Amino acid sequence: MARARLLTVVAALVAGAVVSELALRWFWPGEVETELLRERVAPFELKEMKRYSRDPILYYELQPDGHFEREGVQFVFDSEGVRVPAHPVVHAPDATGATIRFALIGPSTAFGWRVDFDVAYGEQLRRRLEARWKRPVELRDFGIPAFNSVQETRLFETRVLPWRPDFVVWNYDHRDAYPILQKSDPVGLPPEYGDNALHSAVVKLLLRRVREHELEARRFEDRAYTTHTGYLTSGYDYDVHLAALERMAGLAAQAKVPVVLFIHDVILKSPPADAGHFEELHQPLLAFFAKRTPSLHVLDLFPRYQEVMEERGWKNLSAWWISLQPMDAHPNAEGHAFVADELDRFIATLPHVGPK
Repeated sequence: MARARLLTVVAALVAGAVVSELALRWFWPGEVETELLRERVAPFELKEMKRYSRDPILYYELQPDGHFEREGVQFVFDSEGVRVPAHPVVHAPDATGATIRFALIGPSTAFGWRVDFDVAYGEQLRRRLEARWKRPVELRDFGIPAFNSVQETRLFETRVLPWRPDFVVWNYDHRDAYPILQKSDPVGLPPEYGDNALHSAVVKLLLRRVREHELEARRFEDRAYTTHTGYLTSGYDYDVHLAALERMAGLAAQAKVPVVLFIHDVILKSPPADAGHFEELHQPLLAFFAKRTPSLHVLDLFPRYQEVMEERGWKNLSAWWISLQPMDAHPNAEGHAFVADELDRFIATLPHVGPK
């Protein structure tokens, strides 16, 4: 009797699973079929350059082997989705000996948004270092537009450190503190996410729903927080942001890879306008780096930008922005050259970065 009852239960479960599979495939194929999911994937900015990542922490990544043109600028990505120059790098003729490798990580400024690879500060810095060190210098630009500190730390752990760079340049932006999803952003997943060895539509749907729930937990919400000029200065997401930076510093120390972190902040006004900007945004951050991440080499460009505005009689740094209308505060060629010069000078003071 017990055996018959068990077989009945098993048969009912199998029948239920079969019916669920068939119903899902017949009536809701758009929830599980890869090609249909690809047609209705959640949109996001620069969609032709990006794709959703299978890594839930990265969330998205650049299209591998991509080649795009926007407003006359070439964007070329290698097989790992890393931006590379459109032509082979030419090293200085007097650069000899073992190659020194450095990785660049950060959001759109590090990526070189709307400027050619040769113009972006990463490549300009590479050339300056090579000229000074008389050694071949190799750059790998891991910058990805709109990445935050959590994503960057994950990228640092999974892709940058395995490349085994001699040092890392980390582009810090105050917007790095915001989570990956804003209030109205749709949640997106790779169309093939959830595919399984059983070829089960039910299993795929369950896996996708679990992942969507995990991502929803990383959405910016109206929890208690403070801001200054639109940048987070406290709150849950700000604490998550600082924890990611601390984790990055720990990973770097463990791998014995020097990290040169610079604070890039160009939406500035000359004093007395925007009073409290340094005190609210920079001062607490510098204190955090000094106490919690002493292994980082931190360069704050705020004082130098203030000096430049005073020297040139500027009220702001818009002369170094790509455009005023519509506003695009990403650096133009001169702005990138300034960053490269400041990083070169700073790195020259660091005995543990460069030729041994």
